[in-house]
Amino acid sequence: MSFFDDLVLLTSPVNFADEHVLIERIFESGLKRLHLRKPGFSVEKLDTWLLGLDISYRKRCVLHGDLETALALEVGGVHSSPQFATNLTKASLENLDLSVSCHSFEEIKALPTFVDYAFLSPIFDSISKVNYKAAFTKTQIQEFFTNRDSTQPRIYALGGIDIDTIEEAKKCGFDSAAVLGGVWNHANPMRAWLQLSQGYL
Repeated sequence: MSFFDDLVLLTSPVNFADEHVLIERIFESGLKRLHLRKPGFSVEKLDTWLLGLDISYRKRCVLHGDLETALALEVGGVHSSPQFATNLTKASLENLDLSVSCHSFEEIKALPTFVDYAFLSPIFDSISKVNYKAAFTKTQIQEFFTNRDSTQPRIYALGGIDIDTIEEAKKCGFDSAAVLGGVWNHANPMRAWLQLSQGYL
């Protein structure tokens, strides 16, 4: 799968007007995987949020949270920390995809082989978090991918991904990227998504 075909979109941490309408339009434009991240939401609130989407999209949602909740909500995957992943088995995931957030190359190297993909962050200065600066140099990233172990999962760039940085992330060797502020902090989120995923001007 190509870099741009496999972009991941993270939800805004807070709800906003027409959120579901925009997300469904983004799904229709080609989004394959939406990461549902709503800090502080109860299981009931997460379920209510998911009910706002057409049922056909639920299996394309990945929950940032625990395995039990992801299984109960019947989403397509669960996303957590490397420590969370090491306490799981492939069988315990049932049919869920597993993704993790990593903040060092060492964390990626230590991941279980059944992890489907990993976010590495922050690659660039964050758009959505104040004073969350890039943690890696371009040289460090390129050296890591040059010597990459073939058993490692797909690795996505996260942090500061927008129309100005996405090409650089691709050139560094990432399999794809995950986007948050580069879409939701834009005056026109749909246009921002299309710029990122399809190269619209």
